[in-house]
Amino acid sequence: MKKLLVAVACSLVLSVAFAADTAVNEKVLKTFKETFADVKNEEWFQDGDQYTVRFVRNEIDTRITYDEEANILSTIRYYKGKHLPAMILGKLNRKYADKWVFGVTETSNEEGTQYHITLEDKENWMVVVSDSNGSMRVEKKFKKA
Repeated sequence: MKKLLVAVACSLVLSVAFAADTAVNEKVLKTFKETFADVKNEEWFQDGDQYTVRFVRNEIDTRITYDEEANILSTIRYYKGKHLPAMILGKLNRKYADKWVFGVTETSNEEGTQYHITLEDKENWMVVVSDSNGSMRVEKKFKKA
């Protein structure tokens, strides 16, 4: 019983601390909630004057970094190949028909969006980088152990 009370007390303290941290910039929180109203269990982190939120929605693990004025500075999304844009997925399947998508890391900022696509076959791993237009290049190749 004593352990349960301590756990509840710690949870309350952490939730109050979490609320205090996220309440630092109401403009960022308001913008986030308006854009992502259906997200639950988001985690917030602050680094100086930047705020990063992490959440999962529609099987996509997402991180968004905002400035103090609630402008999005960058996003990182992690997902399976089925969530790739159709044009990129089509080109990928034609160019690397003998491989399958293990996972995707999508990064976006002012310079644009890049897709770091990890492919595999029975013997190898490969990371292919694609831009939004489907231009692809091999970034890394690894032999499976």
